[in-house]
Amino acid sequence: MKTLAIVLAATGVLFSGSLFAQSQENVTLRIKNGSVMTSNGGEFVTAQNGQGLTRGEKLSISNATYAQAVYDRGTQDTSDDCVIEFKAAGVYEVPGDCKPAGAWQAGSNGINKWIVAAVAIGAAAMLNDSPNDSISYSMVP
Repeated sequence: MKTLAIVLAATGVLFSGSLFAQSQENVTLRIKNGSVMTSNGGEFVTAQNGQGLTRGEKLSISNATYAQAVYDRGTQDTSDDCVIEFKAAGVYEVPGDCKPAGAWQAGSNGINKWIVAAVAIGAAAMLNDSPNDSISYSMVP
């Protein structure tokens, strides 16, 4: 049982680290062509290329516009940044985190599914192998 508690604590640390890393991402608007307007609950105003975005902010994408929300992972290597593309006219909300197609693949935080599977198998094995200790009760006068 002590081993199970250690495994569960280690798993909690692993997942809390990945959640903290995701919450520290900066989101930047990249306008390739066309025009974009943004709103944080009020009127829409014209957006500028390179401007910061906040989660939940609305983006109004016009016809023939190609824009991106770039989620900076906080490293100097820009190849690990996550990008959401906006190619069709409409109003979109900036998501809380970037989940591109194939988000469960390795390289885009997809390793989490393997961690979950390994912990589940390990926990099941430990529960199955744990000795059946008898519990004794004593009365203290």
